[in-house]
Amino acid sequence: MASRREFVLGLNPVVVKGDERDLATWTQPLVAYLAVALGVPVRVVIERDYDTQIAAMRDGTLDAALFGEYAFQRARTVAGAEALAISVTMGSDTEATYQSVIIAGIDTALHTLADLAGQTVGFVDRGSTAGYLIPRRMLREAGLNPDTDITAVFLNSHGAVLDAVADGAVPAGALFRQEVQRASMRAPERTARLRVLAVSPPIPKGPFAVRRGLDRETHQRLLQALLRIHEDAPEAARLIAAGNTRWRPASSRSVTLKTVAALSGVSYGTVSRVINGRAHVAPETYTRVMSIVQDLGFRPNAAAVSLIANRSDLVGFVVPDTDDPLLARSVAGVQRALMAEGLHLVLCPTGGDRDEEVHYLGLLDDGRFGGLLLTEWSRDTPLVSTLAATGRPLVFLGSEAGNASVVSIAPDVRALVAGAGAYLHGLGHSRVAALVLVPWVGNAARGLADAGLTPAVRMYGTTDADAANEVHAMLTGATTPTALICGDERVALTALAVARTLGVAVPEGLSIIALTESWLAETAVPSLTTFAASVDALAAHAISALVAQMRGEEWAPIGDSLPPPRLTERVSAAQWVETTPPVAQ
Repeated sequence: MASRREFVLGLNPVVVKGDERDLATWTQPLVAYLAVALGVPVRVVIERDYDTQIAAMRDGTLDAALFGEYAFQRARTVAGAEALAISVTMGSDTEATYQSVIIAGIDTALHTLADLAGQTVGFVDRGSTAGYLIPRRMLREAGLNPDTDITAVFLNSHGAVLDAVADGAVPAGALFRQEVQRASMRAPERTARLRVLAVSPPIPKGPFAVRRGLDRETHQRLLQALLRIHEDAPEAARLIAAGNTRWRPASSRSVTLKTVAALSGVSYGTVSRVINGRAHVAPETYTRVMSIVQDLGFRPNAAAVSLIANRSDLVGFVVPDTDDPLLARSVAGVQRALMAEGLHLVLCPTGGDRDEEVHYLGLLDDGRFGGLLLTEWSRDTPLVSTLAATGRPLVFLGSEAGNASVVSIAPDVRALVAGAGAYLHGLGHSRVAALVLVPWVGNAARGLADAGLTPAVRMYGTTDADAANEVHAMLTGATTPTALICGDERVALTALAVARTLGVAVPEGLSIIALTESWLAETAVPSLTTFAASVDALAAHAISALVAQMRGEEWAPIGDSLPPPRLTERVSAAQWVETTPPVAQ
């Protein structure tokens, strides 16, 4: 046991490199501050890894330590460690977070996570949340099996991983993002040799923990010292907390389904299926989840198990309104796909009211919906990310999610614009513009370039007035387009109306093509040429992804399994002759 005449504190072994400087000199401000606060001499140690640190706490030779979340949960199970304080963002009660990052050498041919197949990747420690567990999840989400598709090496600290990648000792590595940020200020020439491949969502920081059986007086003195350390001893504080954070007392930090899901790198639904012994869980996934469950000694409470076992068979579809013909097509496709799975659709129109949207999201949160479909309108709603982080089944249909942790089933905008552009180019058009939603801009520009056209892309907001203003600006500018690719039929109808107002005839003075297909295209005057993805196929894939989440199954991205877009030629696009003047209708 640690002597009562000495208090032993362990710093995070994977964050601090023991050979960076003389440990006694470096930690002197912290040692001096805690010695006065506790009334006994203080000694700081840095173990070689988390396993050694946990063993020291179990044996009583370590009184307190800083842990990452996964290492703490193991310490809680193995050594009876107790969370004393957690780090919160200054000025709020929000738990402080950090991020994991996967990097590669700038001279390598590695540009995406998929490129890591067959490569050696440097990790920090098997007990490191940001330096191992979360990167494994990121690799799996990129379609790689971290146990078989890469070769893992462990380098014992975040700084060592950064150095190994910068020096070319390993082609890629995983560590916490703050290490890269610190290095960029300390040695920018080294970080200039790195390429960031992926960054994780925010991860809650682990707690400041104490050993089981620490006497109550020391427990309280230490807690009070942590609560005052930023004000009383800022030089000491910077050794154990970021400058924009403060310590506050920790509440109970027990393991939950959410904890297991985050640390095992699978969805909340997958964990629930493993815990409840349901079928349709891949053997390797079952093994991965159960290893975390066993490591952490997790025992689900009866109420939670009951709620999961009786999850609703209702699926909500949150939409801003119900008068969009494209929505009607999507709803029909969704309904057919859900019926085949024995599930039921509940249409949730919000009328553009965010409070209504939050209400429907809450029905998913409390289990009355088994899953939820969302559209572009919900892309920036903060509660969506919160629900996704807890493993609630969510899928965006027809739009990118804006959050890597949420599945989105959307048309390939680049391919659509490229196909429409090539068609218009073949009709003699060289000045082709695209008018799309903000998230589509980059892919639309690339699509025009793929078609051999100069990228000219305009973006609009969410209203017809936004689109009308952009069309008016294009048709009254110094260089006007001869053809316009519109993100959907409603925008194309707006473009027809603006052209008519300006006396520009369609298609004689301006060809228009829409990237969606419904009855609007056929009934427009003139009727609209379209180049569109299959709405039914998108809906079927969205339900496939959502049902997989609801059942806790792994789901593969759609890849090339969608049918190719279909060109429907009508009146609004025609051969361009450069000498043809605009003709008023």
